[in-house]
Amino acid sequence: MESPNVETHRAGHEAFNQRDFVAMTRQYADSITWTDHSQSRTFRTPEEFRDDFLTGWVVASSGIRITRPRYFDAGQTVACTFTVTGTHDGPLGPLQAPARSSRCRCARCGTSTPAAGSSAGTCTTTRSRCSRSWA
Repeated sequence: MESPNVETHRAGHEAFNQRDFVAMTRQYADSITWTDHSQSRTFRTPEEFRDDFLTGWVVASSGIRITRPRYFDAGQTVACTFTVTGTHDGPLGPLQAPARSSRCRCARCGTSTPAAGSSAGTCTTTRSRCSRSWA
């Protein structure tokens, strides 16, 4: 039987694909740490994560989607591998759009606070390998 934390991560990915960033971060604690190594930035609140990180990726790739998620349940900690697909058709911070389709294989790890039942602690990119096809 999966822990509720797996369902929280799964629901978050589904909400991302629907662009419902409020629903995606509804379970997040008031103080999070999400490090985006590709931009060398750390986001520390759900609002910052929604308004800067998530919105930034949709601006960079309007059709971005999380596909093929696979969840690894370790109680308070959940690890997930997934593929992010889309076309890099807008800027990502200082990086200009090459208008090429992209596919990134990613891994994420998150922890939850059992008493609050919410995503908290650390959400960090543990591995992200991107490849662009020249379509």
